[in-house]
Amino acid sequence: MRDILLARNRSRFHTKILTWLILLLFLTSCLNSHANLASKLSWTKPMSIVQGAGEVAISCVSPSFCAAGTDNGYLLTYNGMSWSKQLVADPNFVNTDILSISCSTNTFCEAMDARGNAYSYNGKSWSKSLNVLLTSGKISCPIRNFCVAVGGLTWRRSANETIFNGLTWTKAIKIDSGIFLVDVSCATTTFCVAIDSNGNEITYNGEKWSKPKNIDMNLGPLKLNAISCSSNIFCVVVDLTGNAIIYNGNSWSRPRKIDAVSLTSISCPNTNNCVSVDSNGRVLSYSSGSWESLNSTNFKFYRVSCSSRAFCIATNLSGTWAKLSS
Repeated sequence: MRDILLARNRSRFHTKILTWLILLLFLTSCLNSHANLASKLSWTKPMSIVQGAGEVAISCVSPSFCAAGTDNGYLLTYNGMSWSKQLVADPNFVNTDILSISCSTNTFCEAMDARGNAYSYNGKSWSKSLNVLLTSGKISCPIRNFCVAVGGLTWRRSANETIFNGLTWTKAIKIDSGIFLVDVSCATTTFCVAIDSNGNEITYNGEKWSKPKNIDMNLGPLKLNAISCSSNIFCVVVDLTGNAIIYNGNSWSRPRKIDAVSLTSISCPNTNNCVSVDSNGRVLSYSSGSWESLNSTNFKFYRVSCSSRAFCIATNLSGTWAKLSS
């Protein structure tokens, strides 16, 4: 009997050792795959997108379709080779900046300008839909005919939201007592997260918004900068002091320092994969718990949008864009 028990114990021990070896090999393979992909990615030479443009908003759904908006009134689409442009706002007017743009498919995009106008893309051209009265706004469209926009109400910076159903925008309502809402990201029609200037997040469940919850550990006002959610169990927020804060479906992590300067944008095309850019041209890639530099450049980034970890387009404040791909 003793020999039988010893043999069983040895068998269990060997099984545990084999399991740990398999797990170690799997993790090593994942790390090598991440590193190999990073080494194969490179940025194109920065190019002008529209003459006279400054800030450029960007949204990509695939390597063959992106949309952009400029601060001199242009909306553009990218087909994988070149950009086509359409002037939608009178450049002689002030505040014609296209502040935010979001596409769910290559036949549906929504954009907002600084005057509170919304513009729709139908796969062929842009058209002005209506004035949603939100200024300094950001927009997120997870599927066709559903968008959430946040921003100030008629030139006053306050924390309001409005929802688009494909035909009309709802009346803007105040959802936060913060100074203003900085950004919003929707993974589905029943999961959106907005961040405010006081370090809070507010979550939408398809019916109502939660109460503001502080996630920046009181690092100070005006710190949270951008958010990207790829699902209802994965969001990443970046801030102006180089921190990243991750949501796992249940709770937010503590702010983690991943950069020495301001992180200006974040794009998470799928769960556990993100690309963030900073104001010095550094690119950071997140994959399954770890951050690493990803072929940085002297290009001074401001916005980034990725359709996958292997394809991104970044823009700056001088009307210039660059593409990251293998």
